[in-house]
Amino acid sequence: MLFEGTEKKFEILVEPDAPDLRGLGPEFWREIVTASRATILNHSASDHLDAWLLSESSLFVSRRWAVMITCGRTTLIEGLLRLLERIPAAQIVSLIYERKNENFPTEQRTTFAQDVARLRRRIDGDDQVFGDPRGDHISVFHLNNRLEPDREDATVELLMHGIAGEVADLFTPDGPGRQALRRCLGLDDLLPGFALDDHVFAPQGYSLNAVRDRRYATMHVTPEREASYASFEMGWGFDDAEARRAVDHLLAVFEPTRADLLLFARRFDESARLAGYATDRRCSERLSCGYPVQYLHLVKE
Repeated sequence: MLFEGTEKKFEILVEPDAPDLRGLGPEFWREIVTASRATILNHSASDHLDAWLLSESSLFVSRRWAVMITCGRTTLIEGLLRLLERIPAAQIVSLIYERKNENFPTEQRTTFAQDVARLRRRIDGDDQVFGDPRGDHISVFHLNNRLEPDREDATVELLMHGIAGEVADLFTPDGPGRQALRRCLGLDDLLPGFALDDHVFAPQGYSLNAVRDRRYATMHVTPEREASYASFEMGWGFDDAEARRAVDHLLAVFEPTRADLLLFARRFDESARLAGYATDRRCSERLSCGYPVQYLHLVKE
């Protein structure tokens, strides 16, 4: 069976007087990871957040927010529902749950629609699709709770299909090694000043966590030729120019045949072109929960 690289994700933000999410402790978050059918590989931290590198991607936790991303056949919805048992709905400021369309959807344990149906029993929310519902797209469910996002509370997600073969070949235990791999990815330029925690999987695959103060970034690579995929996300405290530089850098490194780009509280100039890529779908809107969102689907020229 081929590995499913595309991800599921949740992000939660709680009220200032809600329980300290970091204070819930490692064992609580281990329960969340286990319920999601993932395992913890390593832990790192800054003064402001904890970062867990998972068998299937990443978990970041600060005092007021948490972000968890998983891939493969994980059941992230189970982990999220377990978390909602601990956090009263009245103390949740924002909740976003996403699923990228899968390469092998019939191998998944649930669908996005089934996940949303279970979430609606706990919270009031809306869902929508960014992209082509019959092709590349990202399905998003969000809490119906109007807010004005903090200017620092921004996220960029770059989800890439069909990465270049010579790049994909690097992500194996027999490849150049982690330090050389970091140089190949240009991580010093991409993430200056970040503390890095990464893992090369057998027989293939790669995951990276990076933290600096309140900022986080994560990268996941599934290099299987039949369904190669790479993703990158960074959040909190970056500006539009930094987001653009990161996207330009990663497109040049991975050379995907196509990619989805989703930006929360950041945007690219509508007239801007990404070198070597055409934009065949684009939309900018404000979700009913308050987040401004820009979506672009990119195709290699």
